[in-house]
Amino acid sequence: MKLRVAWSLWMACCACLLFAAPAMRALDLTAEVGVQGEYVGQSCSQSGSAQSGTASANCTAQAAGLIDPPNPDTATFGGSGSAQARYGILHSFASALAACNVVTGGVSCGINGTAVGESIFSDVITITGAPTSGYLDFAVRVDGTATVTCVAPSAPLCAGDYASTDLTVAGDGITPEQTFELSSGLSLPNVDLAFDSTGGFAAVYVEMNLTASVGCQASNDASCNAINNFSNTALVTGLSVFNAQGRLVSGAGLSSESGTNYNDIGETSGVPEPSFVILAALGTLLLTVCHRLG
Repeated sequence: MKLRVAWSLWMACCACLLFAAPAMRALDLTAEVGVQGEYVGQSCSQSGSAQSGTASANCTAQAAGLIDPPNPDTATFGGSGSAQARYGILHSFASALAACNVVTGGVSCGINGTAVGESIFSDVITITGAPTSGYLDFAVRVDGTATVTCVAPSAPLCAGDYASTDLTVAGDGITPEQTFELSSGLSLPNVDLAFDSTGGFAAVYVEMNLTASVGCQASNDASCNAINNFSNTALVTGLSVFNAQGRLVSGAGLSSESGTNYNDIGETSGVPEPSFVILAALGTLLLTVCHRLG
Protein backbone atom coordinates (compact mmCIF):
# COMPACT_ATOMS: atom_id res chain seq x y z
CA MET A 1 0.00 0.00 0.00
CA LYS A 2 1.48 3.30 -1.10
CA LEU A 3 1.24 6.22 1.27
CA ARG A 4 0.36 9.49 -0.29
CA VAL A 5 2.70 12.44 0.02
CA ALA A 6 -0.31 14.72 0.44
CA TRP A 7 -1.25 12.92 3.65
CA SER A 8 2.20 13.52 5.17
CA LEU A 9 2.12 17.18 4.21
CA TRP A 10 -1.39 17.60 5.61
CA MET A 11 -0.40 16.01 8.90
CA ALA A 12 2.67 18.26 9.17
CA CYS A 13 0.49 21.33 8.64
CA CYS A 14 -2.07 20.04 11.14
CA ALA A 15 0.65 19.55 13.74
CA CYS A 16 1.67 23.17 13.32
CA LEU A 17 -1.94 24.33 13.67
CA LEU A 18 -3.05 22.14 16.53
CA PHE A 19 0.00 21.71 18.70
CA ALA A 20 1.95 24.96 18.43
CA ALA A 21 1.69 27.08 21.58
CA PRO A 22 -0.48 30.17 21.21
CA ALA A 23 0.95 33.66 21.54
CA MET A 24 1.80 34.73 25.06
CA ARG A 25 -1.22 36.96 25.62
CA ALA A 26 -2.59 37.81 29.01
CA LEU A 27 -6.02 36.46 28.07
CA ASP A 28 -6.57 33.67 25.62
CA LEU A 29 -9.35 31.14 25.00
CA THR A 30 -8.72 28.80 22.08
CA ALA A 31 -10.51 25.74 20.70
CA GLU A 32 -9.16 23.85 17.67
CA VAL A 33 -10.25 20.68 15.92
CA GLY A 34 -8.77 18.69 13.03
CA VAL A 35 -10.02 15.55 11.28
CA GLN A 36 -8.40 13.77 8.34
CA GLY A 37 -9.04 10.49 6.52
CA GLU A 38 -6.47 9.15 4.10
CA TYR A 39 -7.51 7.80 0.68
CA VAL A 40 -11.13 8.88 0.96
CA GLY A 41 -10.39 12.57 0.52
CA GLN A 42 -12.18 13.86 3.60
CA SER A 43 -10.86 16.44 6.06
CA CYS A 44 -11.98 19.38 8.14
CA SER A 45 -10.42 21.87 10.51
CA GLN A 46 -12.03 24.52 12.69
CA SER A 47 -10.79 26.96 15.29
CA GLY A 48 -12.22 29.60 17.55
CA SER A 49 -10.72 32.12 19.94
CA ALA A 50 -11.86 34.80 22.35
CA GLN A 51 -10.59 36.96 25.19
CA SER A 52 -13.77 36.59 27.22
CA GLY A 53 -16.73 34.25 27.34
CA THR A 54 -16.31 30.92 25.55
CA ALA A 55 -14.36 29.68 22.53
CA SER A 56 -15.76 26.69 20.62
CA ALA A 57 -14.97 24.58 17.55
CA ASN A 58 -16.60 21.52 15.94
CA CYS A 59 -16.08 19.56 12.72
CA THR A 60 -16.94 16.22 11.14
CA ALA A 61 -15.66 14.33 8.09
CA GLN A 62 -16.96 11.05 6.72
CA ALA A 63 -16.77 9.16 3.46
CA ALA A 64 -16.64 5.74 1.83
CA GLY A 65 -15.15 4.81 -1.51
CA LEU A 66 -12.80 2.78 -3.63
CA ILE A 67 -9.17 2.78 -2.52
CA ASP A 68 -7.59 2.83 -5.95
CA PRO A 69 -9.96 2.29 -8.88
CA PRO A 70 -10.31 -0.09 -10.64
CA ASN A 71 -9.21 -2.05 -7.55
CA PRO A 72 -12.60 -3.09 -6.03
CA ASP A 73 -11.33 -2.93 -2.44
CA THR A 74 -12.98 -0.17 -0.44
CA ALA A 75 -12.38 1.95 2.64
CA THR A 76 -14.71 3.71 5.03
CA PHE A 77 -13.73 6.58 7.31
CA GLY A 78 -15.53 8.84 9.73
CA GLY A 79 -14.11 11.29 12.23
CA SER A 80 -15.40 14.02 14.50
CA GLY A 81 -13.99 16.43 17.04
CA SER A 82 -15.10 19.22 19.32
CA ALA A 83 -13.51 21.56 21.82
CA GLN A 84 -14.62 24.35 24.13
CA ALA A 85 -12.65 26.61 26.45
CA ARG A 86 -13.55 28.89 29.33
CA TYR A 87 -11.24 30.26 31.99
CA GLY A 88 -10.52 27.35 34.29
CA ILE A 89 -12.68 24.92 32.27
CA LEU A 90 -11.59 22.83 29.26
CA HIS A 91 -13.58 20.33 27.16
CA SER A 92 -12.11 18.18 24.36
CA PHE A 93 -13.55 15.32 22.32
CA ALA A 94 -12.39 13.22 19.35
CA SER A 95 -13.64 10.08 17.63
CA ALA A 96 -12.81 8.09 14.52
CA LEU A 97 -14.07 5.04 12.62
CA ALA A 98 -12.12 3.27 9.90
CA ALA A 99 -12.63 0.04 7.98
CA CYS A 100 -11.42 -1.57 4.80
CA ASN A 101 -12.82 -4.52 2.94
CA VAL A 102 -10.98 -6.80 0.51
CA VAL A 103 -13.61 -8.16 -1.85
CA THR A 104 -13.40 -11.15 -4.17
CA GLY A 105 -10.90 -10.31 -6.88
CA GLY A 106 -9.38 -7.52 -4.81
CA VAL A 107 -5.76 -7.02 -3.80
CA SER A 108 -5.41 -5.22 -0.48
CA CYS A 109 -6.63 -2.08 1.21
CA GLY A 110 -5.72 0.36 3.93
CA ILE A 111 -7.21 3.46 5.55
CA ASN A 112 -5.66 5.85 8.05
CA GLY A 113 -7.71 8.46 9.91
CA THR A 114 -7.11 10.84 12.82
CA ALA A 115 -9.13 13.33 14.85
CA VAL A 116 -8.01 15.89 17.43
CA GLY A 117 -9.86 18.23 19.78
CA GLU A 118 -7.79 20.82 21.66
CA SER A 119 -8.92 23.47 24.14
CA ILE A 120 -6.72 26.12 25.78
CA PHE A 121 -7.02 28.91 28.29
CA SER A 122 -4.35 31.30 29.54
CA ASP A 123 -4.48 33.98 32.19
CA VAL A 124 -2.35 36.10 34.52
CA ILE A 125 -2.76 35.57 38.26
CA THR A 126 -1.87 38.45 40.59
CA ILE A 127 -0.77 37.73 44.17
CA THR A 128 -0.72 40.35 46.92
CA GLY A 129 0.72 39.72 50.35
CA ALA A 130 2.97 37.14 48.69
CA PRO A 131 6.05 35.58 50.31
CA THR A 132 9.45 36.44 48.84
CA SER A 133 9.33 33.19 46.90
CA GLY A 134 6.86 30.36 46.67
CA TYR A 135 4.46 28.71 44.29
CA LEU A 136 0.88 28.86 43.08
CA ASP A 137 -0.94 25.57 43.43
CA PHE A 138 -3.80 24.83 40.98
CA ALA A 139 -6.02 21.91 41.99
CA VAL A 140 -7.50 20.37 38.83
CA ARG A 141 -10.12 17.67 38.32
CA VAL A 142 -10.23 15.84 34.99
CA ASP A 143 -12.75 13.18 34.07
CA GLY A 144 -13.15 11.31 30.79
CA THR A 145 -13.16 8.06 28.88
CA ALA A 146 -10.90 6.82 26.10
CA THR A 147 -11.63 3.54 24.30
CA VAL A 148 -10.31 1.80 21.19
CA THR A 149 -12.03 -1.21 19.63
CA CYS A 150 -10.32 -3.07 16.79
CA VAL A 151 -11.63 -6.10 14.94
CA ALA A 152 -9.04 -7.69 12.66
CA PRO A 153 -7.88 -11.07 11.34
CA SER A 154 -4.61 -10.65 13.30
CA ALA A 155 -3.43 -8.50 16.21
CA PRO A 156 -0.67 -6.58 14.32
CA LEU A 157 -3.34 -4.94 12.18
CA CYS A 158 -4.54 -3.11 15.33
CA ALA A 159 -1.10 -1.86 16.40
CA GLY A 160 -1.52 1.68 15.05
CA ASP A 161 -4.88 2.45 16.70
CA TYR A 162 -4.88 4.83 19.68
CA ALA A 163 -6.78 7.23 21.91
CA SER A 164 -4.65 9.58 24.01
CA THR A 165 -5.34 12.58 26.23
CA ASP A 166 -2.86 15.11 27.62
CA LEU A 167 -3.22 18.04 29.99
CA THR A 168 -0.28 20.36 29.34
CA VAL A 169 0.62 23.30 31.56
CA ALA A 170 2.98 26.11 30.59
CA GLY A 171 3.76 29.49 32.10
CA ASP A 172 5.93 31.28 34.62
CA GLY A 173 7.83 28.96 36.93
CA ILE A 174 7.45 25.86 34.74
CA THR A 175 10.48 24.90 32.65
CA PRO A 176 9.90 22.89 30.58
CA GLU A 177 6.13 22.70 30.33
CA GLN A 178 4.45 20.03 32.42
CA THR A 179 2.40 17.30 30.74
CA PHE A 180 -0.02 14.92 32.45
CA GLU A 181 -0.89 11.82 30.42
CA LEU A 182 -4.48 11.09 31.38
CA SER A 183 -6.20 7.72 31.47
CA SER A 184 -9.90 6.90 31.54
CA GLY A 185 -11.66 7.87 34.74
CA LEU A 186 -11.00 10.59 37.29
CA SER A 187 -7.59 12.29 37.55
CA LEU A 188 -6.59 14.94 40.11
CA PRO A 189 -3.35 16.54 38.88
CA ASN A 190 -1.77 19.27 40.98
CA VAL A 191 -0.15 22.09 39.04
CA ASP A 192 2.53 24.19 40.77
CA LEU A 193 3.94 27.45 39.35
CA ALA A 194 6.95 28.93 41.12
CA PHE A 195 7.20 32.70 41.61
CA ASP A 196 9.34 35.43 43.20
CA SER A 197 7.69 38.55 44.55
CA THR A 198 8.70 42.18 44.92
CA GLY A 199 7.24 44.07 47.84
CA GLY A 200 4.71 41.27 48.37
CA PHE A 201 3.47 41.49 44.78
CA ALA A 202 3.76 38.83 42.02
CA ALA A 203 2.12 38.30 38.63
CA VAL A 204 2.16 34.75 37.27
CA TYR A 205 1.25 33.72 33.71
CA VAL A 206 -0.41 30.29 33.27
CA GLU A 207 -1.63 28.35 30.25
CA MET A 208 -3.51 25.02 30.29
CA ASN A 209 -4.14 22.84 27.25
CA LEU A 210 -6.39 19.76 27.07
CA THR A 211 -5.81 17.67 23.94
CA ALA A 212 -7.88 14.60 23.03
CA SER A 213 -6.66 12.69 19.98
CA VAL A 214 -7.52 9.40 18.27
CA GLY A 215 -6.13 7.44 15.35
CA CYS A 216 -7.55 4.50 13.43
CA GLN A 217 -5.56 2.46 10.92
CA ALA A 218 -7.43 -0.35 9.20
CA SER A 219 -6.09 -2.70 6.55
CA ASN A 220 -7.12 -5.99 4.96
CA ASP A 221 -10.54 -6.59 6.51
CA ALA A 222 -9.82 -4.77 9.78
CA SER A 223 -12.04 -2.16 11.43
CA CYS A 224 -11.36 0.38 14.19
CA ASN A 225 -13.54 2.54 16.42
CA ALA A 226 -11.79 5.03 18.73
CA ILE A 227 -13.59 7.43 21.09
CA ASN A 228 -11.84 9.94 23.33
CA ASN A 229 -14.45 11.76 25.40
CA PHE A 230 -13.00 14.37 27.75
CA SER A 231 -15.84 16.79 27.02
CA ASN A 232 -16.90 16.93 30.68
CA THR A 233 -14.42 18.11 31.92
CA ALA A 234 -11.05 19.53 32.99
CA LEU A 235 -11.97 21.91 35.81
CA VAL A 236 -9.82 24.06 38.12
CA THR A 237 -11.27 23.41 41.57
CA GLY A 238 -8.98 25.59 43.68
CA LEU A 239 -6.00 27.94 43.77
CA SER A 240 -3.66 28.40 46.75
CA VAL A 241 -0.39 30.15 47.58
CA PHE A 242 2.47 28.34 49.33
CA ASN A 243 5.83 29.67 50.49
CA ALA A 244 9.14 28.15 49.47
CA GLN A 245 9.00 25.80 52.49
CA GLY A 246 5.66 24.38 51.35
CA ARG A 247 3.50 26.13 53.95
CA LEU A 248 0.11 27.54 52.98
CA VAL A 249 -0.01 31.38 52.93
CA SER A 250 -3.63 31.84 53.91
CA GLY A 251 -3.51 35.64 53.96
CA ALA A 252 -2.35 36.09 50.36
CA GLY A 253 -4.72 37.88 48.00
CA LEU A 254 -5.51 36.38 44.58
CA SER A 255 -7.01 37.95 41.48
CA SER A 256 -6.85 37.27 37.73
CA GLU A 257 -6.67 39.44 34.66
CA SER A 258 -9.70 37.64 33.22
CA GLY A 259 -11.71 38.36 36.36
CA THR A 260 -12.11 34.64 37.09
CA ASN A 261 -12.26 33.45 40.69
CA TYR A 262 -10.42 30.13 40.40
CA ASN A 263 -11.64 29.13 43.86
CA ASP A 264 -15.29 29.42 42.82
CA ILE A 265 -15.74 28.32 39.22
CA GLY A 266 -18.50 25.80 39.91
CA GLU A 267 -19.74 22.89 37.86
CA THR A 268 -20.23 23.01 34.11
CA SER A 269 -22.37 21.04 31.70
CA GLY A 270 -19.60 20.62 29.13
CA VAL A 271 -19.27 21.12 25.41
CA PRO A 272 -22.14 19.80 23.29
CA GLU A 273 -20.84 16.35 22.42
CA PRO A 274 -20.95 15.14 18.83
CA SER A 275 -20.69 11.60 20.17
CA PHE A 276 -24.31 10.47 19.94
CA VAL A 277 -25.57 12.01 16.71
CA ILE A 278 -22.32 11.95 14.76
CA LEU A 279 -21.15 8.54 15.89
CA ALA A 280 -24.56 7.11 15.11
CA ALA A 281 -24.29 8.52 11.59
CA LEU A 282 -20.75 7.23 11.19
CA GLY A 283 -21.75 3.82 12.49
CA THR A 284 -24.61 3.66 10.01
CA LEU A 285 -22.21 4.63 7.22
CA LEU A 286 -19.75 1.92 8.26
CA LEU A 287 -22.38 -0.80 8.54
CA THR A 288 -23.99 0.18 5.23
CA VAL A 289 -20.75 -0.02 3.30
CA CYS A 290 -19.65 -3.27 4.93
CA HIS A 291 -23.09 -4.77 4.26
CA ARG A 292 -22.95 -3.80 0.59
CA LEU A 293 -19.50 -5.27 0.22
CA GLY A 294 -20.26 -8.43 2.13
